[in-house]
Amino acid sequence: MSLLGLFTACKSQNNSDGDSQNTKKEKPTMPQGKLLGLEYNYSGMRIEQFGDFNLQRKEKGTGATFKFRHYNVETTYEVSDTLLDAAKRIIEEEKMYEYGISYSWEVPNGGRILDGYAWHFYALFENKDTINSSGSNASPDGEGLHRINALLSEAARKCIEKDESKLLVSAKKE
Repeated sequence: MSLLGLFTACKSQNNSDGDSQNTKKEKPTMPQGKLLGLEYNYSGMRIEQFGDFNLQRKEKGTGATFKFRHYNVETTYEVSDTLLDAAKRIIEEEKMYEYGISYSWEVPNGGRILDGYAWHFYALFENKDTINSSGSNASPDGEGLHRINALLSEAARKCIEKDESKLLVSAKKE
């Protein structure tokens, strides 16, 4: 493929019925109620330290279950449900509820990009509303995905560091 072809590729965005986001009849609104669950996955050309995030509010009581991949090891931690509240603020501030169903980088003349990156974002709210969006080599405008990734990566880092500090204390006692 020539460089000209690469530079003339375009990003497309689709909603649930396959039409362009611009033809949607109603503008989406922020779902009401608590954020009950959130998933965010990103895969690219390198292994990220943290990824495959899955955060679920506990049904009874307080707290949340936080699953993620640390390099190639899946791990689960119990965390505060304030992490879900922080994620909900990002969703609202970045208007992530307006995301299209899918984003892709389309190359003219039917070409396909076989490397690059892909992502998926899913959020479930108390009123059963969901946000479900994904992309291949294209993303929505704004900083929502980056902010969610940063929030969850930092939470994962703190979980791992807490475990490592416990191991160090235990090793010093022996």
